Amino acid sequence: MGSSIVQNKDYTNHLTKDFRFIEYVHLNKNFIESIDYSNLDIELIEDLINRDDLTNEELEILAKAIGYEDIDSFKSFNNYQNKLILELDKEFHILSLSEVELYDSVLLVLNDDNNTTYNMGCFCDRKRSNCQMNAVAQLVLANIGCAAADVTIILGLMCHAAATTYGSTMLNNCELEYQICKKNCG
Repeated sequence: MGSSIVQNKDYTNHLTKDFRFIEYVHLNKNFIESIDYSNLDIELIEDLINRDDLTNEELEILAKAIGYEDIDSFKSFNNYQNKLILELDKEFHILSLSEVELYDSVLLVLNDDNNTTYNMGCFCDRKRSNCQMNAVAQLVLANIGCAAADVTIILGLMCHAAATTYGSTMLNNCELEYQICKKNCG
């Protein structure tokens, strides 16, 4: 029992330094931050992802609804991410890591990116940063979880669309909470 914990700890330590894992986290972070939440039609997206099957036209609508240029860019992005996950799984058994180990690994990568100095007193900036890192970490975990659904193209795309919608909603809530915090600290 103890040796598997040490082995997983070793995997996650190396994982967080691996360029493919760092790229995977950054791809998710950059994409989710690029979404214009004011143009995100949550009801349309939920309607489409809750259907049993989608036509090619509906897949195109779904891709555009979550911020992709078209269905091909959505598929290409997910195919590339899946390639990274499969490579990481061969070396680090990423799909066998616990949710906590994955979450902690993502946060380590995001913390390495975060060189922000915070003002003392009102902690709105720190709260927003923590909230944003949590939103990205949740998105990364959800997209890794979608890897199993990717065996069928439509189910995989619907899973990634749901993950993206969830992540972008969480990120938007971070901004809303930040605005309330700043107003109350004012």
